[in-house]
Amino acid sequence: MAAVEITQIKQTKKGRYALFCAQGFLFSVDEDTFVRFGIRKGSVFDDRQMNELLSASDLRRAESKALDLLGMREHAQRELVRKLEKSFDADTAARAAARMQELGLIDDRRFAERYAQELLRKGKSLREAEQKLLEKGVSREIAKQALEQFERDETGTLRALIDKKYRLRLQKPDGYRAVTAALMRRGFSLRDIRAALEAFGQDADEQDCGEEFF
Repeated sequence: MAAVEITQIKQTKKGRYALFCAQGFLFSVDEDTFVRFGIRKGSVFDDRQMNELLSASDLRRAESKALDLLGMREHAQRELVRKLEKSFDADTAARAAARMQELGLIDDRRFAERYAQELLRKGKSLREAEQKLLEKGVSREIAKQALEQFERDETGTLRALIDKKYRLRLQKPDGYRAVTAALMRRGFSLRDIRAALEAFGQDADEQDCGEEFF
């Protein structure tokens, strides 16, 4: 491709600089890229320079998008990359996320600890919380480390959850089995479930539950 001469520059309402050549509109760049590359009317760029210019501009846009996302809530690094990949190529998305990490704006360990605490406060089981962390892009190692500090007898969590969501269900003929199955699907152990249900006058032997839930 022949060298491209910038024949016209227009500043957009969003503060970017739209670049034009003899054939028409090329693309827009942010102010930092505009200044760094010394762009002005009459500037000439070869293929390599144009690619560098476009790449630099895309990275700045990706970083700006990342800042917007982080302004709404904290993200895990992989989660942020996945969102950026909806608008940018994989390399640009990864570089933008890496920059956020350099700035201390994302930290998977910090994110995992805070998110784990939030999930457990909402009544999630340790197993369910771990799965949620993995879905956010946190590594299994970091997820397990984040949850280690919350290792506990989950009976108290279960009692609160049963009282809030399953008390009426327990009053039905098949209530014990249905509630036990529902809680096991949420990742709670059968031992903890049985212990919690005793507080509601529900006994496994009386219900003839046996070991069929394993």
